[in-house]
Amino acid sequence: MEGSNSTDSPFKKILIGLDLSNQTDLVIERSAYLVRTFGAELQVVTVVHVPTSTAGDEMDGNPANKGETQLQDELMNRLHKYFGDSVRQMEIKVLHGDPAERISEYADYTKSDLIIVGSKHEGAFRKAVLGTVSGSLANKSKKSVLIMK
Repeated sequence: MEGSNSTDSPFKKILIGLDLSNQTDLVIERSAYLVRTFGAELQVVTVVHVPTSTAGDEMDGNPANKGETQLQDELMNRLHKYFGDSVRQMEIKVLHGDPAERISEYADYTKSDLIIVGSKHEGAFRKAVLGTVSGSLANKSKKSVLIMK
């Protein structure tokens, strides 16, 4: 990944939160541009809502079952479209729990400078009552959050 890699770059570590929504490719494409522009290190996470029987610290981000491994593989294939062979050096961490909370925690844990996520287009009533993952993340995180629409 080429880029300026300047010490005065505002973003040295970029964390992207991915799922298999319609916006995944958009988030990856635009994140690739920013990673290259700033010469940043890329961190990739996905969050699974289901509880698992995995014991230990989830910060290691290993898939806990076949479904999570398939999710990780599909996201890796999509990343490959935009990052080419450099994708071999990437890892996708699989976290468990509330997506906004876990992404925010992981950004702190990895000392990421910027979090990038997509925004699912939900109805106004649902947004007002339940909120959104991206909105909740923007409120919870101490890091800068870029929400792709």
